[in-house]
Amino acid sequence: DMGTIARAPVAAKVAALTGVGVMGLCALALGLAYLVLTSFMARQAVATQELSMRVAWGILAQHGQGFSLSGGRLMAGGTALDGNDAVVDAVARATGGTATVFSGDTRVATTVTGPDGRRAVGTRLAAGPARDAVLGMGRPYRGEADILGEAYYAAYDPIRDADGHTVGILYVGLRKADLLAEFDRGMAWVAGLVSLLGVAMSAGGYLLSARLLRPLGALRQAMAAMRAGDLARPVAGTGRADDIGDMA
Repeated sequence: DMGTIARAPVAAKVAALTGVGVMGLCALALGLAYLVLTSFMARQAVATQELSMRVAWGILAQHGQGFSLSGGRLMAGGTALDGNDAVVDAVARATGGTATVFSGDTRVATTVTGPDGRRAVGTRLAAGPARDAVLGMGRPYRGEADILGEAYYAAYDPIRDADGHTVGILYVGLRKADLLAEFDRGMAWVAGLVSLLGVAMSAGGYLLSARLLRPLGALRQAMAAMRAGDLARPVAGTGRADDIGDMA
């Protein structure tokens, strides 16, 4: 309670105040670092998808030139992309993320899995900025996207036929939770080390303040003796040139 705090030695009060200040500054620094680094990481993750998309187009080109819809199937030259796991698996291995080929707005080959753990073939591209950009305006999209209820850093490019019509979509991306999981583990280690440093600094502050304020304890004992009528007891510190010497 407040009475106990009021009766606590000055050294303990100084150490407690120092400890609270140090831990508060550590928490503030960690919070700001987390916000800055996650923002930077998000920008880098989105930028990385541009390179991943180039890799994906290169792999797709190996399976055929020119895209078309034939018999309801999306074709790359003479190669059917519908159900072609080899293509998306190759892209995923090369980019370290996920890959999908859409025919129209429907996933016909993908490494993205649904809640049941199976490839999400047959699911549709959800409404949102990515769909509006690629299917609505025929433009690439780079940024965050919601895919089957999960957040991804994603890139979408339209797949066009010989007449320039958008007949499909090529997607590459990284699941945000996977990327943040590694980052959060790293931040947990950093937070632990900073906390240990804060505790060490607080303990050092206590020892230093206790040493610096030890003469006050001696003065308190001398005053207690004077209050009890012992006026012959010597008072230590009278030769000091600081404020404690003045008090002595």
